[in-house]
Amino acid sequence: MGLPPDESVKSVGTSVQDLKNPKFRLPYDQLEHILEHAEKKLNLSNIGLETAFQFRLMSVGQTGSVLSYCNSLADAAVFNTQISSLIETIGVPSFERRPDGTFIAWNPHFYEHNKYRHVTEMIFGGYIITINMLTWSFEKNLKSVSFRHSAPSDTSRHREICLCPVKFDQEENSLEFYPEYVDRLLPSANPKKLEKIKTILNNMQRSSVHQAPVVVNAFAAIKKAIIENTLSTQTVATALNMSERTFRRRLLAEGLTYRNLVDEVRQAMCRDCMANNMSFTGIAKTLGFNDQSAFTRAFRKWYGTAPSNYRAIEFTI
Repeated sequence: MGLPPDESVKSVGTSVQDLKNPKFRLPYDQLEHILEHAEKKLNLSNIGLETAFQFRLMSVGQTGSVLSYCNSLADAAVFNTQISSLIETIGVPSFERRPDGTFIAWNPHFYEHNKYRHVTEMIFGGYIITINMLTWSFEKNLKSVSFRHSAPSDTSRHREICLCPVKFDQEENSLEFYPEYVDRLLPSANPKKLEKIKTILNNMQRSSVHQAPVVVNAFAAIKKAIIENTLSTQTVATALNMSERTFRRRLLAEGLTYRNLVDEVRQAMCRDCMANNMSFTGIAKTLGFNDQSAFTRAFRKWYGTAPSNYRAIEFTI
């Protein structure tokens, strides 16, 4: 898009050479920083979505081409959930047939949805572009797109790129399919090539430390330990059937630290407690802080103000 690669990644202390390592993972806060840097340099307010618009299936090699060989959108969506950790571990996709419709939902590991809007739109936009490519011969593509973050000042590009209604401030990040098209045979379906590449990708997952992103289970284990007042690195590692050393190594491989993950879990729990009108004293105790001052420091870091100054803030859980 015209911005030199070295300049893009230099601001977060990494290099283009790092990105050539297939096991390298860039934390989502650093990815957001790079996108914000590009937003200013390129004067593109919706940089995440514009980046996604450049995406092509072959951009991610076999993990991209395998989707085009699937029999239907439903098959492609299901297989995408199985191999997504080979591409990104920022969130978890799921394919859901529900009474209210058929969806791909994407659940990120962060809770500040407005802060990481560009990251969400880049990743989710990749899904949208892929689906539009797979269904090029269909009369209709996606039925709707929903984002958890608030609408930016200009949403015209969202409608142009998504080719369907786009909704903001929703309860989930999701793509809704037309039910009559989700099981229709794709024009690029190729069962033989599909099975061949599936075998390769399954072998890649078995040999990859990213087969099951540790953050998914660690988040729940940390929350349980906080509630039970047993929080420690060893406790969480044991709950995950790992040694403490392996646990820290797995977190590092995903661009995370134990301290930052605990902070994210506590912030998420804090949001839940405030939604239930719990007192700040009660919240501090629930989150396992040793004293009120420690909770106050954490609260100020999360929301930019002390609990005593807290007023009406809208939260999206």
